[in-house]
Amino acid sequence: MSIQFRKEEKEPTGGQPWLPPASKLQLEEHLFHFLNALREGRQITTVPLVAEEPTLQAFYSDSYPDLITALRYYIDQFLIELSPDTANWGIFELPPAVFGVGLAVYDCLSAFPPGTTRGEDPVAPFLSALIDTLPPAQTLPEMLAYHAMLQQAVPILPHLPESRARAIHDLIERSPLSMLVYLDLHTPLPLLPLAAELLPGWNRRRTIPSLWGSLDQWLETLAPLLAEPAVVAFLRHRWLTMPETHSACRNLGLLLEALRRRGNQRGVILEYYEAYDYFHAISGEGSSRRRVRQWPILGQAEQLLRVDGASEAVIQLNRRGNEYFFLFYPLLQVIITEQNLPRDYNRLTLDFILAVRSLFFLIPEQTRPPIDWNRLEFSDGDQE
Repeated sequence: MSIQFRKEEKEPTGGQPWLPPASKLQLEEHLFHFLNALREGRQITTVPLVAEEPTLQAFYSDSYPDLITALRYYIDQFLIELSPDTANWGIFELPPAVFGVGLAVYDCLSAFPPGTTRGEDPVAPFLSALIDTLPPAQTLPEMLAYHAMLQQAVPILPHLPESRARAIHDLIERSPLSMLVYLDLHTPLPLLPLAAELLPGWNRRRTIPSLWGSLDQWLETLAPLLAEPAVVAFLRHRWLTMPETHSACRNLGLLLEALRRRGNQRGVILEYYEAYDYFHAISGEGSSRRRVRQWPILGQAEQLLRVDGASEAVIQLNRRGNEYFFLFYPLLQVIITEQNLPRDYNRLTLDFILAVRSLFFLIPEQTRPPIDWNRLEFSDGDQE
């Protein structure tokens, strides 16, 4: 893989009175060592860096060759995770703003200057202004590069101060691949209208930002990612191994439902459920004391959905259970649409489908899809 940069007229903005502006050489030197450290599994940052507009313009348009090489090696390392032969990805034409993403990540992970009082973050105004100038990734190379820059920072997001965490969330919204990878840590804003439609009690006053315009436009941007088998395999592995929190289950369910409604992603959806069926099953004792396959998250959802009462606390527990269960909502919708079990995905077992069906009447009516289970035949003959 090689990298070339295209020229752009838009100039970033910046400036921060609390910290001395860095020179172009300082930006290049710090980011060079930062990328090399990340590639080796280390994190090296000192005080945060701020820069004035002319310095950032020069930094973007005429970066030091060794810094470009460090960037290429760093992105290559991520591409190797996806596919052993990085040459297959061809030439990466990237916007100069990819260095702005790197600088923003550096600042998010940087130490607070000595003497900073609790609650103060002297780099926050510059960081916010810098991120506002960064365009969202639109092409496959941009999406891979943005995610490569973010992948070391996002996992520690829960441990970052509020101002830095907010900046990381803003960066994720500009990185479509990161939005798909970190569904346990970040709710993609384009999914909020769908959440308001399908999830009882969701805050309907939330609106989608102008960054992506609409859910459909965002899904269109995702198409090149989901057309790459290596990327889909990477995402499926991530979805199967990420913590099964209620927000992770809810967000992945929303994403898969959005893809199902758009069409052309049936394979992505059902291959995930096949893998979930296989890898998340455990052996447990059934009602007749024989060993049966069970899926812990369904048991957790059932406990919460069965809590009885009319208090606000009970309602919140029921909604929490519904969010766990919502991970399987798109599977139900596939069955509704096809009026049968997905026979071409025969690793999707009858036991799993029946376990999902057993909770169907416990979920809120607003979430419950209109399905006539009596029209479907559940027998061992459904499994090859």
